[in-house]
Amino acid sequence: MGLRSDTEASSGVCTHVTYAVGGESEADIANAVLAKDDAAEINFFAEIRRLQILRGQTPNVVVWMNEGHNQRNETIASVGRRAITDPDSPLALLDNFEAIQRHYDALWQAQGWDVQELTYIIVVDHPVSDPDDDKLIAYRAILQSYEARLARTSVFNWL
Repeated sequence: MGLRSDTEASSGVCTHVTYAVGGESEADIANAVLAKDDAAEINFFAEIRRLQILRGQTPNVVVWMNEGHNQRNETIASVGRRAITDPDSPLALLDNFEAIQRHYDALWQAQGWDVQELTYIIVVDHPVSDPDDDKLIAYRAILQSYEARLARTSVFNWL
């Protein structure tokens, strides 16, 4: 039995990858997202919404962002509004995640779409040592603090 497509389904999940390059940090990902053509990004989200609306559903888009291991070796400043010059620091990771989130929120709102339809799951990579890596611990802590301040954002903790 394999995967199947049920175009008449009224519930389920559909996933799309917007960026997947091994060995890159959150700064690399943020730079790539911010460099994308806005019209293409808007079309991407519009099509996801269209398919859900076509089935009588309220649009619900979840952006899953995952990083940690590669961030520990980052050498360029963060790309968000803070432009953190300590590139592998927890604050730099947060700044990069936030830059992506602000960008997507701005594109979404510019279309007049209800921002409550757009949510985020942020994941810091799983432990790679025992005891756990100090940087990964710090990354998880700052992102969990960030989540507590924002609606529509959850942080997934592997532990």
